[in-house]
Amino acid sequence: MLFSYLFYLSSLFVCLFLAYWGSRYNLKSFIYLLILFLACITGFRGYEVGIDTFNYVAIWDSMLVGKPVYIEPGFQWLICFIQKIAISPTVLFIICSLITYSCFVLRLWDFKNIASFPLMIAILFMLVLMPSMNVMRQYCAIAIIFYSTRFLFWKKYTKYIVGIVLASLLHYSALIAISFWGFELLEWKNLTLLKRRFYLILIVVLLFSAQMIYFFVMTEYGHYFEDKEEKLGILTLAKIFFIITSAFLSGIWRKEILSEDDKFIIKISFWMYLLGVLIESLGYFFPYMSRIGLPFSIFAILYWGILFRNTKNMTLNFMYFIALFLFVGLPFLLSMVDNGFGTMPYSFFVKT
Repeated sequence: MLFSYLFYLSSLFVCLFLAYWGSRYNLKSFIYLLILFLACITGFRGYEVGIDTFNYVAIWDSMLVGKPVYIEPGFQWLICFIQKIAISPTVLFIICSLITYSCFVLRLWDFKNIASFPLMIAILFMLVLMPSMNVMRQYCAIAIIFYSTRFLFWKKYTKYIVGIVLASLLHYSALIAISFWGFELLEWKNLTLLKRRFYLILIVVLLFSAQMIYFFVMTEYGHYFEDKEEKLGILTLAKIFFIITSAFLSGIWRKEILSEDDKFIIKISFWMYLLGVLIESLGYFFPYMSRIGLPFSIFAILYWGILFRNTKNMTLNFMYFIALFLFVGLPFLLSMVDNGFGTMPYSFFVKT
């Protein structure tokens, strides 16, 4: 078990090293090495690492002999394609890991001028690495959506739709990314009259479609609502309090040195992180429902990076560091101690 602790912690420092030097000297080669390093950790894992890993191996084996499986079609197509060139499910894990971390890291690289890139990579490691070896399909879909938001920001809507389609083929929950179009509502006063009318019509259409949407959600995910836990965590309230107060104290989107586009990104990171925490709080009442909030809460990585990069007050930075340890660092350490994601002890894939 000591090896696993040392492996994860040393891997975190390797990621920090690559991210720091890559961002300091604008070396894209270091960023590609970072992606490859992260993908190797999760891709070459042993089949006993991760709660769901054996399930993916079972799906692979079933499809290898032609048995039917009941998962999203895109994931089945991906497996069928890979099985034409390989017989080991490890290849599937490697490819999914490359997709996941390429999308995450390259998108975070887009924000290196307004957010601390090394800090974002450290948080990505602590928040995503272990869970991505568990709910692999969903994190792969979330990463595609997160990367595709660059097209939404650039108003290349067709490409963003393609990203949603690809992600939802891997995991239907990615369809919630349609709501990301609401980003523009944060700049309502700057929208043209045509766009304002479009959004008003869209809201009306969604209201009339609410029953159909509800039916789809309950059909696909209604079983997640069956078992109520009814417990409220103080951690959620603490996170909400922190997000709101930190944005107010630092005034990060009021900085005069920032462009309007940067301020827009900061607002998005704030609201998405806040929404993610609120939606994930459903997990206190219904098991697994917290996963719905993951596409939103992944923006926490960006928010933290922006917060530290744009806060010059040493006292505030110290307070934020304590909060970062409590909300990100401590859960990461506890996930190793308690083996919450089934990733302890870590082992590499060994061909038998």
